Amino acid sequence: MSLAALLWFALLPAADIHGTVRAEGSAVPIPRATVQVVELKRSATTDERGYFVIPGVDAGRWTVRAIALGFRPHTVVVQASGGGSVRLDIDLKPEAVRLDPVEVRAR
Repeated sequence: MSLAALLWFALLPAADIHGTVRAEGSAVPIPRATVQVVELKRSATTDERGYFVIPGVDAGRWTVRAIALGFRPHTVVVQASGGGSVRLDIDLKPEAVRLDPVEVRAR
């Protein structure tokens, strides 16, 4: 790739990926969920309203994954365009968390 092409790509404005993570079926926001742009290894944590923002994402196709304790992870591919924003609302399916048994003894 030529230097001119590299400079042109570098000057393209970046996009923001933002949205809300909610529980499927109830639309209840999920606070402290992690939303990650997998290829960039960049992530954000949702606030108490389930809202997140990942700023400065270059134009292109990106894999976005959302995870939260007690929910099944969800992955989607998004197309970001330079200078715009991508609204991404994600509904996660509840999933039981299996824990190892705990032995309790009393005297």
